[in-house]
Amino acid sequence: MIKRILITVFIALMMAQVAQAIADEKNAVAIWELNEGKGETAVDSGAGKNNGVIHNAQWVQEGNETALYFNGENSYISVSGPGEKSILSITKELKIELNLKLESYLNKKASATGSKTDGATQMLLIKGDYPNRINYALSIVWGKLQFNMNLEDGSRIRLTSTSQVPLMKWCNVAVICDGKEAKLLLNGREEAEQAYSGKMAVNDSPVLIGGYHDSFKSEGERINYRYVFFQGMLKRISIFNKIGVVSAALGQEASSAKEAICKGAAALGEESYVRVNCNKNGPLLTINGKPELLIGYRDHQPVAHMEATKNFVGAGVKIHFLGMNPAGRGYQGDELYKGLDSIAEKVLKECPDINFLIMVNADIRKANEPRWFADKADQLAIWPPNMREGDRPSMASKIWREEVKGDLRRLVRYVKNAPYANRVLGFFLSGGSGEWGDYWDYSTPARQGFIEWLKAEYGGDVQLLRKKWNNSDITFERVTIPAWKELSQADDGIFYSPEKSRRMIDFLTYHHQLAADVAIDFCKVIKEESGNKKLAGLWNGYMFLPEWWQDGDAAGNIIVNRRVKMFSRILESPYVDFITAPYSYQARHSGGAFVSQIPLASINFHGKLALIEEDTRTYLATPAPNAAYATWGDNFGQAATEKETIDIWKRNFAGILTKPGSGLYYFGLGNDGNKWFDNPAILKTVENFKEIAGTTLGKDKNVSRIAVIVSYRSFLYQKTNDLSRDFILKQMYHNLALIGAPFDVYLDSDLNDKNFPFDKYKMYMFLNSFYLPDAERKLIKEKVCGNGNTVVWLYASGFVNDESAQAGNISSLTGIKVGKYDGKLTRLNCVVDNYTHEIT
Repeated sequence: MIKRILITVFIALMMAQVAQAIADEKNAVAIWELNEGKGETAVDSGAGKNNGVIHNAQWVQEGNETALYFNGENSYISVSGPGEKSILSITKELKIELNLKLESYLNKKASATGSKTDGATQMLLIKGDYPNRINYALSIVWGKLQFNMNLEDGSRIRLTSTSQVPLMKWCNVAVICDGKEAKLLLNGREEAEQAYSGKMAVNDSPVLIGGYHDSFKSEGERINYRYVFFQGMLKRISIFNKIGVVSAALGQEASSAKEAICKGAAALGEESYVRVNCNKNGPLLTINGKPELLIGYRDHQPVAHMEATKNFVGAGVKIHFLGMNPAGRGYQGDELYKGLDSIAEKVLKECPDINFLIMVNADIRKANEPRWFADKADQLAIWPPNMREGDRPSMASKIWREEVKGDLRRLVRYVKNAPYANRVLGFFLSGGSGEWGDYWDYSTPARQGFIEWLKAEYGGDVQLLRKKWNNSDITFERVTIPAWKELSQADDGIFYSPEKSRRMIDFLTYHHQLAADVAIDFCKVIKEESGNKKLAGLWNGYMFLPEWWQDGDAAGNIIVNRRVKMFSRILESPYVDFITAPYSYQARHSGGAFVSQIPLASINFHGKLALIEEDTRTYLATPAPNAAYATWGDNFGQAATEKETIDIWKRNFAGILTKPGSGLYYFGLGNDGNKWFDNPAILKTVENFKEIAGTTLGKDKNVSRIAVIVSYRSFLYQKTNDLSRDFILKQMYHNLALIGAPFDVYLDSDLNDKNFPFDKYKMYMFLNSFYLPDAERKLIKEKVCGNGNTVVWLYASGFVNDESAQAGNISSLTGIKVGKYDGKLTRLNCVVDNYTHEIT
């Protein structure tokens, strides 16, 4: 019955709209469809043929249509009519109709001009000199629509909507002036009206669309009304000099019909609102306000492997992955999202209850995008040690960064209007060699980025730079990236001393901060474009990662290559919702241990979700032909039997789901990855996990009393070395993972947070806090080294402070007298030799 009513209303509305269109076409003095898709001309298909000139606006794809994007800074369309007698100069009846998607309630020029009204006002369309000599003007002020019209007798019409224009949603705006009454409508609903009499005042001003610039102002008025630009998208703008019989008769009937259709659509499925909510029990994924389990499945080929996709959905796993690789270039036009649409359509046909995370590769590779590199060779990364051109842009390339941000904006906008929008939970970014682990870079953009970072860090004070670098000749312009060989040299053992090597410390800080800032920038675009309704996350924060495939090659050390040493910036960002990583590849085998490569407790402490990639090689996994890992002994700890597979999964599930805000997704690599799970017992295990996790959803499951403290920033004070593999990893796998009690891993910088749960823990273990600033040393002594706590210090804890690197820094922090061994040390190990002690 509901469907019949909706169909009847829809047909009635369509017939009314056809009649409306026929009448409107005759009365239209201008119709700018804004569907050209290219060029700098806005074509007028109305009676006046008043084409407009497009200034700085960009053509964008919106679903199957084209629209024009205005940047809120300098974008507008100018339509120059032939003076007061132009067909655009209207004196009696007037109707204006346009479609818009508003991006922000404040335009970008707000702070730049000093105007009190700039940030609040965004001009949609005007004929006249703003704000006094107006024939007609439609704008947005503090998010509300405003229509202004001057009359010949000097009086003025001003209508202001009661509702705000919603952000990031297409809206229809209309103004109707019939000579007696002026009305303002938003999505067919009347927002304001005002009675009037007399003719409108006309002038010889051009029509401006999407912005008003001070070059159209008198000198006396420019200060207060300098820039009022629109930020968002526009399409189909119409101006009429007669209301039309059909238009007047349609009235409330059309509005009611639209509302009926909207209600019907809402009943069938609204756009999902996905968030990470935090309470005393930690972060929690919610969809439209309802808690959701963070358990997913990823397949390279979800359509080709549809049976596996259906099996996981049948086991209760509703979160699956769609891929966009690369993020997409605008010149691809209609072909850009066809693959994404096709996969979503086919998967939803078989699994209508599924939800998607869309994976987006932010890299632009030469092999995939030769067109992009045609005139951008200077943006390529330069890789040591032979300084060859890389296969992608430098992470410091501003051109690449802005390009990808544009790609992401288009993608998010497209998905918002796609038929499967209500099934998209968010976007999963990869970049910088896939998992933000990009390599060392000696390109021109990298050097220039380092210089700009130093200027900001030192406030442009070259004397301060000279003092910190111990170099009386250095200038910002003469700064270079440290030579490749310098990365393997240090002042004292493996460490840089701040008073001797501030240049190296500064470079490493910049190098890693850049990767964090780029990732945050991309996530910010996703959050803004989605109206904060979708998740944004990425691979990041790898710490406990072995580098067995580069044994003996210190220059290729993966831990050092991973540009995640400023992970704290990622965790502090409000634009990042989740962090992902596979669990560590060492000791995966039966009898081994689950160790997360990322600090789960720290991620959850900052209100983020932690998502572990469960890519255990089940007993059904087949190594890819000629793959390097096929020769590495046990194929990453592959399970030998069905029972081993399930037991390893149980171990990992317990390690993940006992941490609040943590989840996992199952992933089979290669073309036969779906066959890894082709077993009823394995799928039944997943179903059991889902049921167990459901009983603890939203509850604090963590009973740990041991806090393990790790330091990403300490790597900024070290040369390239093997300490992480030889020393830190062994503590995790050979000692902590077998201790018989749960533990939580935090960043040492978390100790600065006023909400850190010091009272919860009775034992603290500092794995690699070799650098600690003075303020944190004091806090550690007060909060950690007391209250009956046991504190375990490993190796050179606190050796480096803000001014020096010396053994006395260790002693003053730990209270343990420490000396320095000056002999040769090639490897470092830590062995427990007394298992009768109460701690061991």
